[in-house]
Amino acid sequence: MNLYSLGISPWNRKNGNLSLVHFACFEGNLHILKWLIKINELEGRKKSDLFDCDCKTGETALHMGVSSGEYSVVKYLLIQGVDK
Repeated sequence: MNLYSLGISPWNRKNGNLSLVHFACFEGNLHILKWLIKINELEGRKKSDLFDCDCKTGETALHMGVSSGEYSVVKYLLIQGVDK
């Protein structure tokens, strides 16, 4: 069983258009963040598909990590080339 068979997609945005990436960064869940990046790559998506912000608040995943003080997540995002 996988997320898709349950009708769940990591790319769906809810709660003010925040994605799972936003929530993982805010909560400092580096394991989930790495998993989402890997899934994104396996599906042949561009990194920008995962990190571009089209949420209502304008906050990116990087903003979420910084604002919640999750510096291990921030460092990882910067190493991955996420600069917005």
